[in-house]
Amino acid sequence: MTAASPLRRWAVAHLQALGLSFLLALVAAVVFWFFALSVPGRRRVAIREWRRDLSVIADARRDFLDRRISSDLANASFVATFPSIRALVSSAPHESSGEESVPYINAILSDFRNVYGEHSISICDVAGAVLVSSDGPSPGADAVALAREAANTGKLRVDLVREPDGFIGFVVAAPVRESLQNAETGGAVLVVGNAEEEVFDLLRQPFTAETGEAVLVRRDGDSALYLSPLRLRPDAPLTFRRSLNVPGFTARGALEGDLFGSFVDYRGAKVFAAVRKLKLAPWGLVVKVDEDEALAVFREDVLRRGLTWGGLLLALIAAAFGLWRALVASHEVALTRGEARFGALVEQTTDAIFLVGNDGRVLRANRAAELMYGWTRDELLSMHAADVRASGTRDALRHDMEIAAVRGNLLVETRHRRADGSEFPVEVNIGRVKVGDETVFLSIVRDITDRKRAAEDLAKSEIYFRSLIENSLDVTAVLDPDGCVRYASPSVERIFGYKPEEFAGRSVFKLIHQEDRANAEVKFHRVFTEETPFEDLEFRIRHRDGSWRIHSAVGKLLPKETGLRGLILNVRDLTESKQLESQLRQAQKMEAVGRLAGGVAHDFNNLLTVIQGYAELLGASLANDPERRESVVEIVKAAERAAALTRQLLAFSRRQVLEMRVLDLGAVVADTEKMLRRLIGEDVEVVVVKPATLGRVKADPGQLEQVLVNLAVNSRDAMPGGGRLTLELADVTLDAPFTTSHDSIPPGRYVVVAVRDTGSGMDAETLGHLFEPFFTTKEKGKGTGLGLATVFGIVKQSGGYVDVASAPGAGTTFRVYLPRTDARTTSGARPPVFSLSGWETVLLVEDEAAVRNLVRAVLERKGYVVLVAPDGAVALDLVDKHTGVIHVLLTDIVMPGMSGRDLAAAVRARRPSIKVIFMSGYTADVPTDLGTEGGPVFLPKPFNEYALTSKLREVLDTPGPERSPTRS
Repeated sequence: MTAASPLRRWAVAHLQALGLSFLLALVAAVVFWFFALSVPGRRRVAIREWRRDLSVIADARRDFLDRRISSDLANASFVATFPSIRALVSSAPHESSGEESVPYINAILSDFRNVYGEHSISICDVAGAVLVSSDGPSPGADAVALAREAANTGKLRVDLVREPDGFIGFVVAAPVRESLQNAETGGAVLVVGNAEEEVFDLLRQPFTAETGEAVLVRRDGDSALYLSPLRLRPDAPLTFRRSLNVPGFTARGALEGDLFGSFVDYRGAKVFAAVRKLKLAPWGLVVKVDEDEALAVFREDVLRRGLTWGGLLLALIAAAFGLWRALVASHEVALTRGEARFGALVEQTTDAIFLVGNDGRVLRANRAAELMYGWTRDELLSMHAADVRASGTRDALRHDMEIAAVRGNLLVETRHRRADGSEFPVEVNIGRVKVGDETVFLSIVRDITDRKRAAEDLAKSEIYFRSLIENSLDVTAVLDPDGCVRYASPSVERIFGYKPEEFAGRSVFKLIHQEDRANAEVKFHRVFTEETPFEDLEFRIRHRDGSWRIHSAVGKLLPKETGLRGLILNVRDLTESKQLESQLRQAQKMEAVGRLAGGVAHDFNNLLTVIQGYAELLGASLANDPERRESVVEIVKAAERAAALTRQLLAFSRRQVLEMRVLDLGAVVADTEKMLRRLIGEDVEVVVVKPATLGRVKADPGQLEQVLVNLAVNSRDAMPGGGRLTLELADVTLDAPFTTSHDSIPPGRYVVVAVRDTGSGMDAETLGHLFEPFFTTKEKGKGTGLGLATVFGIVKQSGGYVDVASAPGAGTTFRVYLPRTDARTTSGARPPVFSLSGWETVLLVEDEAAVRNLVRAVLERKGYVVLVAPDGAVALDLVDKHTGVIHVLLTDIVMPGMSGRDLAAAVRARRPSIKVIFMSGYTADVPTDLGTEGGPVFLPKPFNEYALTSKLREVLDTPGPERSPTRS
């Protein structure tokens, strides 16, 4: 017994040493594992997750930006192909064809700007001068410089610039080739869009990080220029720069290529960033988040795990130490220390822990409970468990305790309240434990506010991106490798006529036109086999109503991160834009034909004036020779028929002078009705439908009569066996643009006259050429093909529009839309002419010698004194040298050196009381107020002796602003 005691003491002492050594080794191993393996590994995982998230965001936003830039470049390049724009940039400054097209191009650019919502669109030459621009603000110097660069290099250009009014413009410039055969550039199309709507709105799309930010940068010498608004600096876009020589600078990485890593941002703060270089613009995209925020969760997790594992380790050491102490201590001491160790473990945990009695009273609470709820421990021990629950959830406590008692444990999500009354979401784990002889509830409470917020942010982000797709005007669809639709956005119903649920499961290839299907299948399968995306793939798809519509598609594979194999397809309807393009080509063709017709009429009218005038003079000299006089009369009649033909050409080309008056269109129709009944014959019934009240229009009454007659004759020829011709008048208000087969009618108030027949009708091919000059379906010798071309020219020159509806066997309806006016009607009456002779002095200015000699001969026969000049310079010299009164200036408008209008202004400056008569056979350059009531007097060529002398007497006999001098 005595020998055994030392042995026992030795064993106990060495076991304690061995146990202590084991615990120290265990602590060292755990610490090494935690700091050398676990912490770095978790840090790499956290960084890898941010790399994935930031890279996905950067790729998505770069793709959106490139697609938006590509779309705007395509629009600018499309405008650059317009023949009228090519003609404008290739025209020399002295050529009139380029100047004449400016209003026309201006209208096209304004329509383009309004349709696409651009800030401005302009056409610039190679020097950067703006040749023509749409309505809206003019482009600034930086934007014009980009256009000049595109014109000189022949390459597309895109950038962000600050306009003079502070507006940030998203600018694209496309070079304009002088012609299809000549590759040399003559200018550029400059489109200035709204960077706020087209670029910055995409960059500001939120993601979950509070310090997250997406910015655009561009190299500016040795510095990086920030193009977009900055969240963390007040600088405006395009104003803040920072040197690229800073090591690890994010902007430098963005300008070098696609990267991800740890960088230093413009504040000098450490960030994780995914940087991308845009494909179509000299910009870099930076998507970043502060390193402190990115690693905050990791650090909190490390701290929490360190505390937890440290607590557990300490507890394990304490437990082991207590175990060895149990070899030398009593059972009561070991039990007491065990309770202390458990209490230390409970106190060190970050979750709130409660012991709750069967009656719901709080028996114990740890330190974390005090911190979480804001009550002291004594206050918590005096409370009922229901007191920490939020209002509306307290009654569920008893039910939860009953279920936990039956199952042994229960995990629930609910809401608790703090001492200050605020509520927060929690996760509660309720279990049954035995304490001494009593079984109570152990409640472990975890604050899940951050988890809930993260889930809500994720849901909001999903809703945001879903709303982008579902509210897009284009169709977004997901196709499987067989071409069947897995998903289609709601816009599929507007574009294709199918509801999304009807469209899903269909094969898109069965809807594509047979002629386009093979190309679409090749491009589609190439995406899966070669992972090559396609862009601007055009094809026709059958609408649900059976019609074929033209679409453009962009397709690429779903990201591998989705775990799905499929293709994202973005489809845009191009049908209306293609129709507008066709209408534009038709308008350009009609414009070219009209310019040719007007030019021919100009020269021909001078010849007809000479032929007709000298024939009349010759006829007057042959009064005693009836046989020869009859031959001269036939010459005069032929000249008059030729003059009528040139008037039709001028009407079609919209280069005739109209005597514009405010009219009651119903009165014009009533005056024309009797003539129409005689003209079209008794086998055609004429019906006129007119409302009690009708708006007024501003037009030339004689030309409107010509429109009605030509339409009536066209209808009569379509009803050889008789029928009904209906003329219907009405006031119409258009709230939205109305597109017809030949025109696009803008919103506004109109007076409409519809001419409807019950004839044979026309097919689509005939309708396409209906208003072209010399186009006719009649037999040779039975029509010139100028009737409807004249109608079109008169209506367009009057500011109106024409719509035609027809089908074979269903008759034809022409609708003429004339703008309604609130002005009072005007008479436009001219004073009567009682004599064709005179004594006054006439200054005749005409560059065509034959016309000049003819007019001089006619006027001198009628008693006038005639001063003759071949051009403006000679005329002004005569005015200065002539000492007597010059009563009237009779001048041609289009003359070399000085135009008739400039000459009239110079003569009136010298002789204010002189009266002026303009004459011309071509009115492209005639002042717009000629022929209007109260405006200057115009004498159109060709004219006969009576027209010349009566117009002269009409002007001389009309009182002027000053008293005319009397004959001496």
